[in-house]
Amino acid sequence: VVTGQLRWEYPTHCSLAPKVVALRQTFYLYCPETDLSSGAQPTFSIRALSSVQPQQLWAFDTMGYSGQFMISNGDVLFVETYGKVIAVDAVSGKAVWEYSTGVGSFAAAAATKDVLYLYSTAGVVEALDIATQKQLWRVKVDPVASPTLAVDAFRLLLLGRRQIASVLATDSGAMYFRLPVGTQLSRIAETVAAGTYYGQVKGLVSDSIVATDIGPTMPKKWEALTPMFNDRRVTVSSFAYANGYLWVGSGPAGLHAYEASSGRLASSTQMVGETNAIVYVVPANGMVFAGTRQGKLYAYGKP
Repeated sequence: VVTGQLRWEYPTHCSLAPKVVALRQTFYLYCPETDLSSGAQPTFSIRALSSVQPQQLWAFDTMGYSGQFMISNGDVLFVETYGKVIAVDAVSGKAVWEYSTGVGSFAAAAATKDVLYLYSTAGVVEALDIATQKQLWRVKVDPVASPTLAVDAFRLLLLGRRQIASVLATDSGAMYFRLPVGTQLSRIAETVAAGTYYGQVKGLVSDSIVATDIGPTMPKKWEALTPMFNDRRVTVSSFAYANGYLWVGSGPAGLHAYEASSGRLASSTQMVGETNAIVYVVPANGMVFAGTRQGKLYAYGKP
């Protein structure tokens, strides 16, 4: 991280881009390991790798199911798409517990230290106590397309394509409100941080980035145009919030930092040679890392 020099590399044999999360000196990746072009059934597994050297510590076979996974409370929580949650011990790679609700396939999940929140295709949101695997609450909401769950200390947001579908209280599941933000919202990139929703609006003339307070009336804090490249506005590929800035990754126009409070563009860095880049932005340890489709990794401090 300090020098940017390649420390080691490891062949994942993933036929699609792996999902990766990190915990201390171990990182965990999840991906299909079969060549999908051959038509064979893919094999999905969670693998733990040492960040010190390219060594696999363990692998957990998810029995061919695809889904989500995340780390919470020292366990790797695997949420599979057919309605079952598996908790895998982060150190040993052994299954600790399983949970099933029978209310449909899980379409989205989010976790805090103590609670796992799940949204099913049946339009049900539920909260699960991670330590006891007991259900804390369950509520029925309107089903949404392309769902994503986001959580902070007080609010659980169910994001649907082109709208924030529901905002619920994390302690009781009571619904604060259900309110579309606008039909022009794009799901290419979005993030929720510090009580604010950041998304991209696709207009007829130009694209812009909006910051909206998460509240009963969803007041807009600011709106800023996306950066220019080759005489046109760029499409945002990812957002990340870090150090008081909204970091925006785009195509060949590179990485841009907006003041989260005002929307002022603080810096803009073009990534030379990234002709067809999709920039993925990840904040970690006070730094912002941007990875591109061309296989390059960039590290930034404050703008």
